[in-house]
Amino acid sequence: MELNELFNLYWRRIIPLGQTSSIAFPFSRLDREPFRELVPQQGTTITPAIINNTSSVTYLRKYSLV
Repeated sequence: MELNELFNLYWRRIIPLGQTSSIAFPFSRLDREPFRELVPQQGTTITPAIINNTSSVTYLRKYSLV
């Protein structure tokens, strides 16, 4: 099972119905944390604007190796 699927399964079990989230949301808030680093896809550059607009796993995968 992929990490995204595990996150969604966990989210559905602990959060009330109707609330949504994405495993991609924390990336904009963790941008300056030293324990993680986004590795860009070949031929792309990860800018602060890209990180701040990360709202889905699809968008995250477009620019980084997740």
